[in-house]
Amino acid sequence: MDERFKEIIVEGLKLDNLEKITDEATFDSLGADSLDTVEISMLLEDEYKMVFPDDYKPANLGRALERNPAGF
Repeated sequence: MDERFKEIIVEGLKLDNLEKITDEATFDSLGADSLDTVEISMLLEDEYKMVFPDDYKPANLGRALERNPAGF
């Protein structure tokens, strides 16, 4: 997981530090609601030039940047 990915999550969820951003963390465990998750997904899509399907929800943050989450 790179630093920019962590920064996007911290900014999107207005967290106070990067320590909570681990491979095992989930959007739910970080307090994200469905709107937060959509907004963060859009930021990640823009930053990493990828597309997530509308119903994509990774098991944890470590899996969030898999290049082909739905076989794209």
